[in-house]
Order: sequence, then structure tokens, then C-alpha cells
Amino acid sequence: MIDNPTQRESFIVRIWWEKGQPEWKGWVQHVYSGDSAPLRDLQDLMSYLERWTATPAREEKQGLR
Repeated sequence: MIDNPTQRESFIVRIWWEKGQPEWKGWVQHVYSGDSAPLRDLQDLMSYLERWTATPAREEKQGLR
């Protein structure tokens, strides 16, 4: 088996149209942690995904270069 250093995340996303309201509603859950959030629009979804998939800041090297 090859060791794959790629980090992977899994999410469940549900969206629906509610009668009487001219907008989509939604919900997203991070599978591994169980954390979830309601969604009002696509920006909410993107913000949630970015929380879990943002690239960690690289540490500055110290000492001689």
C-alpha cells in the first residue's frame, strides 16, 4: 500500500427549496468531526468549506539560511 500524504476531508451537503419562500435553504456537516452549520447561500457553504480546507500557514525558518 502506498502512503498518500494528501489530506482529505468529507462533507455532507443538503439543499432544499422551501415552499412560500423564494430562496434555497441548506445544511452542511463535516463528516469526521460531526460539526454542522445551516446554509443561507453559496457564500455560507464556501466559508464553511474553507474553515476545514484552508492551507495551514507555513512556519518561517529560523537560524542560518
